[in-house]
Parts: sequence; structure tokens; C-alpha cells
Amino acid sequence: MKDTPMRPIALTLFACACLSAQVNSLTPKEISDGWILLFDGESLFGWTPEGKAEWQIAGGALVADSSGSGWL
Repeated sequence: MKDTPMRPIALTLFACACLSAQVNSLTPKEISDGWILLFDGESLFGWTPEGKAEWQIAGGALVADSSGSGWL
């Protein structure tokens, strides 16, 4: 069977999805060495909001509403 143009694209997307699932994690060695994640993808742990913006987690990303300026 001949490869169609979609097959390599689908395989590439699948490989990227598999790799991205592992990007935001620490190995057991890193944990035992005392490393922590800068952002865990689920909470504001370790972050201090400043300014008027209200921060939340949406789709694994830090996002601010439009209530004003602010930073973390």
C-alpha cells in the first residue's frame, strides 16, 4: 500500500502528542535532587499574583481576565 500525504502528518502529530505529555514532568532523580516544576499545569502553586488581573488555569495554561493589568 502506498503512503498517502496524510499518513506521515498523522504519525508526526501522534509523536508530538506523546512527547508533549512528558514535557512538563520531573524524573525521580530530579525530584530527589530537590527540583520543582515552574508551572504544574493545574494550579498557581508558587506564583504570586500582583495587580488587578484575575489569574486562572485554562487548558493547562496560565491566563488572566481583562479586569486590569497584572503579572505573576
